[in-house]
Amino acid sequence: MSKRSKKKRSNRDCITASKVLTESEFEAFIKTIPDSESVKDRTESLILWTLINCGVRVSELCNLRPRDCPGDLGRNVIEVHWGKGGNLRNIPVDGEFADEIESYIRDVRPRTLSKRFAKTSRDGWLFYDSHKKKYTRWKIRRLIERISKKAGIKKHIHVHMLRHTFATFALVNGMEIYRLQKLLGHRNILTTQKYLNPAFEWDVQTAQMLNHMPKRVMRKRSG
Repeated sequence: MSKRSKKKRSNRDCITASKVLTESEFEAFIKTIPDSESVKDRTESLILWTLINCGVRVSELCNLRPRDCPGDLGRNVIEVHWGKGGNLRNIPVDGEFADEIESYIRDVRPRTLSKRFAKTSRDGWLFYDSHKKKYTRWKIRRLIERISKKAGIKKHIHVHMLRHTFATFALVNGMEIYRLQKLLGHRNILTTQKYLNPAFEWDVQTAQMLNHMPKRVMRKRSG
C-alpha cells in the first residue's frame, strides 16, 4: 500500500467531531423520531432507539431476532450474533427500554409478519417493513436521511454516525474504555480509543439525554 493510500485511509478512519452528532443536532434528531401508535411509527421508532441506545452496526440490527431480546433471554440484554468475525456479544439495556422492545414484539410485530408466520410466532427477524419484508441497510439508511431532513439537520447523517454518537456518549458518561470495546465489538482497543477526541467536546448533561428519552416514549404511551 502506498504512503498516499495509507494517509487517505487513516484520515477516513479517524473519528472526529464532524462524524458525531452535535448537541443541537442530536436534540433535533430525537425530537423528530416518530412517537405515534401506528405500526410504521412504532417500528421506525424502535429501530432508531435501538441504534442510539445500543450502538449496534446496521447489519447487526437487521439480523436481530426476538430470541436475541430481553423477553426471550430473561435478562435485560440484547444478544448480537452477527457481528464482525461472528463473535457473540451482549449489550445491556435498561428495564424500561427492555419493556419497550417486548411491547413491540407482542403488540406491533405480529402485524408485520407474513402469512407463513403465526401471529404469535417469535420466529423470523425482529423488524419487518410495511411490505412484510426484512428491513435492509438501504431502507434504514433512507429512514435516517428522512428523519434528519425533517429535523432540519444540514450535514449528511449516516447510520454509522449514530454508532459513533453512542460511543461518544458512553465515554462522556464515564464508561471504562475496555467495557466500551466489548459493547462495540472491537477486536483492537486502538479502534475504541478513536472516540476519545470527540468525547472531550461533549457536555455530560447533554449526553445524559440518551438515558431519558426512551422513558419519554414510555410515559407518552402509559399516559
